[in-house]
Amino acid sequence: MAPTGLPLEERRMILDLLAQIRERMFPPEVIRAYDEQEIFPEKEIRELLGPDIGLQLLFLPSEYGGLGAAPAIWLSCVRSWARYVWGSLPLSW
Repeated sequence: MAPTGLPLEERRMILDLLAQIRERMFPPEVIRAYDEQEIFPEKEIRELLGPDIGLQLLFLPSEYGGLGAAPAIWLSCVRSWARYVWGSLPLSW
């Protein structure tokens, strides 16, 4: 078990999956449009937190139905998205 609560391979798989989701849902032209038009992507945020993706489950303890990842993996997720999305999206996390 890694210090982040998840084995290293699982952490890598999660970060890779999040990168794929990010590229699919938030290509650069969409991010630019959000910033230029000052749009908060509520629909997309709800999709990230919905039953198909369930991003919030990553940070919940396993005894409450989550994956039980420690704060280090959360930080890795935020960093990877913040590098990609410089505009308003990281503030919504």
